[in-house]
Formats: sequence, C-alpha cells, structure tokens
Amino acid sequence: MANALDGGRALCDLLFKDSVSVGVPLRKAAEAAIRHLDRQDGRGADAGVSSWVPAAFQFTRHDPYDYGNINYLMDAGQILGRLSWPQGSDAIERCRELVRGTIKRQSDGAVSLAGILRGADVRDLAARLERSTDRFPASLRSLVLFCRWKECFHKWREAVDIEALAKEAGALVAGEVDFRSVTESLWLPGCFAGHERVAYPRYAAAADAYPWFSGPTLSLSRIRRPAPAAASGEVAPETSDGTTTTAATPTVIRTQDGRLPLAGSTATAPDGAAHPKERR
Repeated sequence: MANALDGGRALCDLLFKDSVSVGVPLRKAAEAAIRHLDRQDGRGADAGVSSWVPAAFQFTRHDPYDYGNINYLMDAGQILGRLSWPQGSDAIERCRELVRGTIKRQSDGAVSLAGILRGADVRDLAARLERSTDRFPASLRSLVLFCRWKECFHKWREAVDIEALAKEAGALVAGEVDFRSVTESLWLPGCFAGHERVAYPRYAAAADAYPWFSGPTLSLSRIRRPAPAAASGEVAPETSDGTTTTAATPTVIRTQDGRLPLAGSTATAPDGAAHPKERR
C-alpha cells in the first residue's frame, strides 16, 4: 500500500514545479482500489465498488471502438456504468448523450482531448455528477485523463513513460484544462504503477541527491501552477476555438537516451490489463 501511495507522490514531485497534494477522499479511494486489485488479482467484477477509482484501476477496454480522443470519454462512461446509482438516476444516460454529441461534433473534424474536457457539456455533466463525493473523490475530467494516461503511458510491468506523459500534461495545463484535474489524474497512475516504476526517472532527475545513481540523467523543466483562477479548478475564459487565455509553463523533458525504462520490465500483457501482484 505504501509503495503505491509513494508512487503517486513521487510522480507528482517529478512533474510539478510546485508542491501538490490530493485530498483525503482520493487517497482513501486509491487505497480501496489497491486492496480491491490485490483481492481480485486484477480480475473479476466491480461489485461493491462505490467510487470510480477502483473501477478505473480494474478497467480494460474490450469493445473495439476507435473514435480517437473520444475513446477515453467512452471508457469513463463504461466505468461509471459499473457503479451503483440511486433508483431513477439518469447519470448513465447523460453520459451516453455526452458521448453521442461529441461523436457528432467530430464528424466536422477531429476533437482534441483538451477540447473535449473544456467543453460546456462536460462541465455541465461534471457539475451534476460530482455532487456525489462518494462516487467522485476526483473529478470527471480526472477520470477521463486517467483512462488516457493508463492506456498510453503505462503498460503492464513497464515503467511510466515520463517523457510522453509530461509533455502532454504540460500542454493540458497550459490554460486548457483545470490544474486540479490534471494533478489528480497524474497522482493516480503513479499509485497504479507503484513507486518502483517511478523511482528510476525520479533518481535520474535529481542525480546529485543520489550519488549512488549511475544511470543516464534526466533534465526536467517541471510544470508550473497556472494563474489562481485555473489552479482553484475554476474554468478560465474560453476562446472561439476552444482554448483559453490562461497560460502556464509547458513541460520539456530531455534524456540522454530517450525514454527511461524500468530495468528488467519488458513483458506486456496482451490486453494491456493490470496484474497488481506482479505490478508492485
């Protein structure tokens, strides 16, 4: 358990210039997710799961859909569909409506991930769903982003792809997506991966502090906290093309040999599923 939580903290320390933290409800949800994975060995139903975090840790996409960045919105809908909802709740139907509307908009051109997350329809749905703090210890946007991070930048028994992850996260923070959702969504894959998969780039980025470290070093310009309005989770003014006027410093990572893999971690599960007892 400590290994997982240390992984979340280490990944945020590595990627962000300023100290960031997550709330107690999210930490408890991550602990529940790890316990659930260990108990189920990464398989089985999500019965009894109250928040989206344990369901998201277990989720693997099996349906052969390919709608670009909308895939992660669809993944989020499937995860939310595994939770228990009050009788008469229209939450899942609203998720379906959101996906249908976003797919329709994409018929006029590809929709960016930032464009999806900054959309008024996502903002309105998030405002309704996030009233349930039991189900949403982190935001709806955090769920969508976690689905992407998990699929693209961390595979079974492999290191987190720090270079690609930081580059994309820095672009999202640059005034387009609220800072809180990005930090929450980055803390979670650190927990999911475990500290040992984050430790190598952490040591490489601060080699002077670890004199025993002899691997290639990593030069990192960390993500800076944006203007106060965006940092507090408020939505910055949006322009006609879906971007905002808030600016932040993007992340640039350079290594001597590109991606920094975890030594000895070359196996990949055929379906990309997590196998937690080998993961930690």
